[in-house]
Amino acid sequence: MSRITAITGRAIILSEENIDTDRIIPARFLKCVVFDNLGEHVFEDDKKAMRVKGQTHPFDDPRFKGAAILFVGRNFGSGSSREHAVVGLKRWGMDEGSPGIGLIVSYGEFSDIFFVNALSNGIPCVIVSKDDFEEFVKKISEDPCTEMLFSLERMTLSTGTFTVSCRFQRPNAHTAFLEGSWDTLHLLLKAFHFS
Repeated sequence: MSRITAITGRAIILSEENIDTDRIIPARFLKCVVFDNLGEHVFEDDKKAMRVKGQTHPFDDPRFKGAAILFVGRNFGSGSSREHAVVGLKRWGMDEGSPGIGLIVSYGEFSDIFFVNALSNGIPCVIVSKDDFEEFVKKISEDPCTEMLFSLERMTLSTGTFTVSCRFQRPNAHTAFLEGSWDTLHLLLKAFHFS
C-alpha cells in the first residue's frame, strides 16, 4: 500500500472561490481513454480567455512551473463529479518533469465529491484558517520559490519558521493517507490476489 506521510514543494495560487470541475478540465477532454496527457489541459479554457486579455493564468505563469501545492478558494471542485479534474491536477506538468499537484490547501471546505475523488487519487485536500491562508499567499506572492512542507503525521503546513495546523473536512482521510488505504484500487486488486 502507498502511504503518504509528507509532501514538499513550491506552491501555486488560485484563490478564486467556487471553481468548478468544468473549469478545471473542460468536458471535451473527458472522452480520453487514458489519462496520460490530461495535465496539459488543466484550466484550458480559463488560460485561453486570459491570454486573449493579455493576462497570464497561474497555470501558465513560469514562476509557478513545477509547483506541487495548490492554494485555492472555498468550494473548490464544485459542479459535476469529474475524476478527470483531479487526475489532470495530479498530472499537471509531469510531461515536463514536474511532480504534479500533490496537495491542495484552502481556507474553506472543498466540494465533497471533489474531496472524495482527490482522496481516491492520493491528493490530500486540507483546510487552514483564513488568516494562515492569506499569510501563505503573501509569502508565495513575494517569493514563488518558497518551499513548503506538509506533514500528515503532525497535520501541519510550514515554510521556514511559519508553521500552522491543518485539518481534513472528513477526519477519516487522515488515517487513509497514513495507512495507504486511500488507494482503494490497490486494496481491491490485493484482495483478489492481482498485486
